[in-house]
Amino acid sequence: LLLKALLAHGAHGVVKDVLLEDLWPEADPEGAEKNFKVNLHRLRKSLEPDLDKTFGSSYIHLKANLVSVDAELCDLDVEKFLAGGKEGEKKEAQGQVKEAISLYKDAVASYGGDFLPEERYFPWVDAKRERLRQTYLGLLHRLARLYEKKGALTRAIDSYKRLLDSDPLDEP
Repeated sequence: LLLKALLAHGAHGVVKDVLLEDLWPEADPEGAEKNFKVNLHRLRKSLEPDLDKTFGSSYIHLKANLVSVDAELCDLDVEKFLAGGKEGEKKEAQGQVKEAISLYKDAVASYGGDFLPEERYFPWVDAKRERLRQTYLGLLHRLARLYEKKGALTRAIDSYKRLLDSDPLDEP
């Protein structure tokens, strides 16, 4: 659950207190801190069974009250999805339609469905899930619109169908 919370908030730096509040909202500060330390240790050991205490974790870092996942060692599909969409928007704004379409297609293909679908009772998961879903729907809109402008109507229709499969009430 600690890893999920870390990923939901942005794996490249979350203030520890945010995680404490999300995971142990009813605990007193000392209890939440103890729970955090135990769970951080367990997470690190599960990711690195042969963890060397003198070196520390290669994957999960705690520095200056920020908890993060090592960006160089950990490849996060959520980050790739978001980066592909942003890069596609840049290319579209620059008039590079072919490149934008390629980036949008890759981003849409990398969307694996709802974020942490098994976690239905945490507001921090719901918020991330909805942001990612809205980004996905927005990318499908952009992709369909670009296909339409190019005259690739079959591809535009396919994108619109995917959009409606994901959100049957999407009026535009």
